[in-house]
Amino acid sequence: LAPAYDPLMRLCGWTSAQRTVLTTSDGSVLDVGCGPARLADAAHGPYVGVDVRWAMLTHARSRVVCAEAAALPFPDRTFDTVVSTAFLGLLSPDCRHPILCEMARVCWQRIRILEPVRPLSIPLRALTLSRQPLDIAELCDAGWRVRSVGPRIYAGAYTLVTAEPRAQSR
Repeated sequence: LAPAYDPLMRLCGWTSAQRTVLTTSDGSVLDVGCGPARLADAAHGPYVGVDVRWAMLTHARSRVVCAEAAALPFPDRTFDTVVSTAFLGLLSPDCRHPILCEMARVCWQRIRILEPVRPLSIPLRALTLSRQPLDIAELCDAGWRVRSVGPRIYAGAYTLVTAEPRAQSR
Protein backbone atom coordinates (compact mmCIF):
# COMPACT_ATOMS: atom_id res chain seq x y z
CA LEU A 1 0.00 0.00 0.00
CA ALA A 2 2.87 2.41 0.75
CA PRO A 3 3.86 3.18 -2.89
CA ALA A 4 0.27 3.97 -3.87
CA TYR A 5 -0.57 5.92 -0.71
CA ASP A 6 0.50 9.43 -1.77
CA PRO A 7 -1.11 9.48 -5.22
CA LEU A 8 -4.33 7.99 -3.84
CA MET A 9 -4.52 10.48 -0.96
CA ARG A 10 -3.94 13.45 -3.27
CA LEU A 11 -6.52 12.17 -5.75
CA CYS A 12 -9.25 11.81 -3.13
CA GLY A 13 -8.49 15.21 -1.52
CA TRP A 14 -7.28 13.82 1.80
CA THR A 15 -3.86 15.53 1.64
CA SER A 16 -5.52 18.96 1.56
CA ALA A 17 -8.02 18.04 4.29
CA GLN A 18 -5.38 16.77 6.70
CA ARG A 19 -3.40 20.02 6.53
CA THR A 20 -6.14 21.67 8.61
CA VAL A 21 -4.43 20.34 11.76
CA LEU A 22 -1.55 22.75 11.13
CA THR A 23 -3.41 25.93 10.20
CA THR A 24 -2.78 27.59 13.58
CA SER A 25 0.39 25.79 14.59
CA ASP A 26 3.81 27.27 15.04
CA GLY A 27 6.89 25.87 16.73
CA SER A 28 7.85 22.21 16.78
CA VAL A 29 5.40 19.56 15.55
CA LEU A 30 5.12 15.84 16.29
CA ASP A 31 2.91 13.93 13.83
CA VAL A 32 1.75 10.65 15.43
CA GLY A 33 0.86 7.94 12.91
CA CYS A 34 2.43 10.07 10.18
CA GLY A 35 2.56 7.55 7.32
CA PRO A 36 4.82 9.09 4.66
CA ALA A 37 5.02 12.34 6.69
CA ARG A 38 3.40 14.61 4.12
CA LEU A 39 2.36 17.10 6.80
CA ALA A 40 6.02 18.09 7.06
CA ASP A 41 5.55 20.32 4.01
CA ALA A 42 2.84 22.31 5.84
CA ALA A 43 4.61 22.62 9.21
CA HIS A 44 5.71 26.14 10.22
CA GLY A 45 8.52 24.87 12.44
CA PRO A 46 10.63 21.76 13.04
CA TYR A 47 8.71 18.58 12.18
CA VAL A 48 9.09 15.00 13.42
CA GLY A 49 6.88 12.16 12.21
CA VAL A 50 6.35 8.89 14.10
CA ASP A 51 4.95 5.71 12.60
CA VAL A 52 5.39 2.03 13.40
CA ARG A 53 5.32 1.01 9.71
CA TRP A 54 8.80 1.36 8.29
CA ALA A 55 7.45 0.87 4.74
CA MET A 56 5.53 4.15 5.04
CA LEU A 57 8.45 6.03 6.57
CA THR A 58 10.81 5.09 3.74
CA HIS A 59 8.79 7.43 1.52
CA ALA A 60 9.19 10.39 3.88
CA ARG A 61 11.31 13.39 2.92
CA SER A 62 11.66 14.72 6.47
CA ARG A 63 12.74 13.65 9.96
CA VAL A 64 10.88 10.50 10.96
CA VAL A 65 11.15 7.96 13.76
CA CYS A 66 9.97 4.37 13.61
CA ALA A 67 8.34 3.79 17.01
CA GLU A 68 5.19 2.65 18.76
CA ALA A 69 2.78 5.53 19.40
CA ALA A 70 2.06 4.13 22.87
CA ALA A 71 5.74 4.55 23.84
CA LEU A 72 6.96 7.73 22.19
CA PRO A 73 10.77 8.07 22.47
CA PHE A 74 10.74 11.73 23.53
CA PRO A 75 10.97 13.54 26.89
CA ASP A 76 7.93 15.16 28.49
CA ARG A 77 6.71 18.39 26.87
CA THR A 78 9.10 18.17 23.91
CA PHE A 79 6.80 19.46 21.16
CA ASP A 80 4.79 22.67 20.88
CA THR A 81 2.11 20.89 18.84
CA VAL A 82 1.20 17.21 18.57
CA VAL A 83 -1.01 16.22 15.64
CA SER A 84 -2.63 13.06 14.32
CA THR A 85 -4.82 12.49 11.28
CA ALA A 86 -6.85 9.37 10.44
CA PHE A 87 -4.77 7.17 12.74
CA LEU A 88 -6.60 6.91 16.06
CA GLY A 89 -9.93 5.93 14.49
CA LEU A 90 -8.31 2.76 13.17
CA LEU A 91 -7.74 1.55 16.73
CA SER A 92 -10.02 0.27 19.46
CA PRO A 93 -10.57 2.53 22.50
CA ASP A 94 -8.42 0.20 24.64
CA CYS A 95 -5.50 0.62 22.24
CA ARG A 96 -6.06 4.36 21.88
CA HIS A 97 -5.89 5.26 25.57
CA PRO A 98 -2.12 4.77 26.06
CA ILE A 99 -1.45 6.60 22.78
CA LEU A 100 -3.61 9.54 23.81
CA CYS A 101 -1.77 9.66 27.16
CA GLU A 102 1.60 9.65 25.39
CA MET A 103 0.51 12.43 23.06
CA ALA A 104 -0.47 14.55 26.09
CA ARG A 105 2.84 13.72 27.83
CA VAL A 106 5.11 14.93 25.02
CA CYS A 107 3.01 18.00 24.22
CA TRP A 108 3.85 21.50 25.43
CA GLN A 109 1.00 23.65 24.06
CA ARG A 110 -1.63 22.07 21.82
CA ILE A 111 -2.90 18.84 20.39
CA ARG A 112 -4.82 18.86 17.11
CA ILE A 113 -6.36 15.75 15.65
CA LEU A 114 -8.48 15.08 12.60
CA GLU A 115 -10.44 11.92 13.27
CA PRO A 116 -13.93 10.47 13.09
CA VAL A 117 -15.69 11.60 16.28
CA ARG A 118 -18.96 10.32 17.74
CA PRO A 119 -21.75 10.61 16.84
CA LEU A 120 -21.07 9.40 13.31
CA SER A 121 -23.58 7.75 10.98
CA ILE A 122 -22.96 4.30 9.53
CA PRO A 123 -22.40 5.63 5.97
CA LEU A 124 -19.82 8.14 7.23
CA ARG A 125 -18.11 5.43 9.30
CA ALA A 126 -17.79 3.37 6.11
CA LEU A 127 -16.22 6.36 4.34
CA THR A 128 -13.60 6.74 7.07
CA LEU A 129 -12.78 3.03 7.38
CA SER A 130 -12.86 3.73 11.11
CA ARG A 131 -13.21 0.80 13.46
CA GLN A 132 -14.69 2.99 16.17
CA PRO A 133 -15.02 6.76 16.09
CA LEU A 134 -13.45 8.65 18.99
CA ASP A 135 -15.49 9.80 21.92
CA ILE A 136 -14.53 13.20 23.38
CA ALA A 137 -14.60 11.60 26.86
CA GLU A 138 -11.65 9.40 25.80
CA LEU A 139 -9.55 12.49 25.25
CA CYS A 140 -10.42 13.91 28.67
CA ASP A 141 -9.67 10.57 30.34
CA ALA A 142 -6.22 10.60 28.74
CA GLY A 143 -5.20 13.97 30.18
CA TRP A 144 -6.46 16.41 27.55
CA ARG A 145 -8.50 19.54 28.04
CA VAL A 146 -10.61 19.87 24.90
CA ARG A 147 -10.79 23.45 23.61
CA SER A 148 -12.82 22.99 20.43
CA VAL A 149 -14.62 20.27 18.51
CA GLY A 150 -15.25 21.04 14.87
CA PRO A 151 -15.57 21.80 12.15
CA ARG A 152 -16.44 18.52 10.48
CA ILE A 153 -14.61 18.28 7.17
CA TYR A 154 -13.96 15.80 4.40
CA ALA A 155 -17.60 15.07 3.61
CA GLY A 156 -18.44 15.58 7.29
CA ALA A 157 -16.72 12.34 8.23
CA TYR A 158 -13.76 13.81 10.12
CA THR A 159 -13.78 16.34 12.94
CA LEU A 160 -10.98 18.71 13.86
CA VAL A 161 -10.41 18.58 17.63
CA THR A 162 -8.12 21.04 19.40
CA ALA A 163 -6.97 20.35 22.95
CA GLU A 164 -4.12 20.98 25.33
CA PRO A 165 -2.46 18.77 27.90
CA ARG A 166 -4.34 19.15 31.19
CA ALA A 167 -1.15 20.35 32.90
CA GLN A 168 -1.17 23.32 30.51
CA SER A 169 -4.86 24.15 30.98
CA ARG A 170 -5.57 27.65 32.17
